[in-house]
Amino acid sequence: MRVRNLIILDAGHGIDTPGKRTPLFEDGSFMHERSFNQAVVKEMIKQLQKYDCQIKWVSEEEKDVPLRIRSSRANTYLQNFIWLHGKTNINSIFISIHANAMSENWGTANGIETYYLSTGSSCSLKLAQVVQKQLIIHTKHRNRGVKTANFFVLRETHMPAILCECGFMDYKPEARLLRSDAYRIQCATAIVKGIVDYMKLN
Repeated sequence: MRVRNLIILDAGHGIDTPGKRTPLFEDGSFMHERSFNQAVVKEMIKQLQKYDCQIKWVSEEEKDVPLRIRSSRANTYLQNFIWLHGKTNINSIFISIHANAMSENWGTANGIETYYLSTGSSCSLKLAQVVQKQLIIHTKHRNRGVKTANFFVLRETHMPAILCECGFMDYKPEARLLRSDAYRIQCATAIVKGIVDYMKLN
């Protein structure tokens, strides 16, 4: 029986979310976290379209979509998918894309980490491990590891779910990368490779 694959993506935070931006660079410019998150999700969708899967995006709007709405949309997409294909032959995941920060000023914390729910399933852990591995292989950045957290979108979505922190906005070398198209494509490619490996996509 053919397995049907559902991939639900979330570009964390909106353009107006307070504090979700880099400190100022020397020229007075800065980057909203939303810019990075959204670009990675768009590139992921582009790359995933050649695989046998259905893709949904729960936070396409520029404004900050409330966490409850994001998780509710994800669960609705899943229920509709189950209604169409049945519960026994589907494979579904939720991935939220973010950039990290410790403070509003430049600091030294750096690297990449992936989170899953502290009371989550072994499937979420496996997905986090596979995606984290690919992010480190592709970026060669510091591996901060797979971690647990009780994040709302991980807790309230009814499928294996992870949250990727793809670098620190308040660490200047990584902040410069987070603004670049090349690094955004690099992160998207890594996460897609992890998805393909985990879901065994054709």
